[in-house]
Amino acid sequence: MIVLNHTDLRNRQQELDSWDLVGANLVGCDLRNLKLTGKDLKKLNGERSNFSRANLEKTLLQEANFAHALMCNSKLSGAKAEKADFDHADFYQAFLIETNLSRVSADHADFMQADLTNANFQKGSLKHAEFYDATLLNTCFRDAKLHSARFVDTNLSATDLKGANLGGDSEPVQWSETTKWPVNLIYVATNIPTRLKDYLSSL
Repeated sequence: MIVLNHTDLRNRQQELDSWDLVGANLVGCDLRNLKLTGKDLKKLNGERSNFSRANLEKTLLQEANFAHALMCNSKLSGAKAEKADFDHADFYQAFLIETNLSRVSADHADFMQADLTNANFQKGSLKHAEFYDATLLNTCFRDAKLHSARFVDTNLSATDLKGANLGGDSEPVQWSETTKWPVNLIYVATNIPTRLKDYLSSL
């Protein structure tokens, strides 16, 4: 198993191409701008690593650990990341189009201005996650935990929120008057905060 904690890997693309990275320990590494397209990174430990502007399209990320990782402007479209840990990860302006994120833990993750078109967060934990100005076209949040998640200035009208938990009045989802909700939200989501119910009923 490869162990390269706290290593600058930016000039080691050829080596990375040849390595078996399944279960590798890359804690605190610098992987900015690297191309990892299609690689098998299952159970990789990339906690606190920097993957900014890296290409991880169509990678296998199941059960990998990216807690506190920097993923800004990275490309993860088509990746399979079921049960991965993205707690506190920063996905600012990242591309996660058609990414499978079912059953992930992404509490406190930042998806500001990320493109999550057709992404799947089914049964994921997204408590306190930030979705400011993110693209959420056909994004699936079925049965997801969205306690205190922030959807300020966000268009959710084409998302699937069936069974999603919106935190109730104790940990309510955060939103603004510019936030757009699905027309059937009251009938499909669970634990909807009273203030949001009242707002939707007034429309």
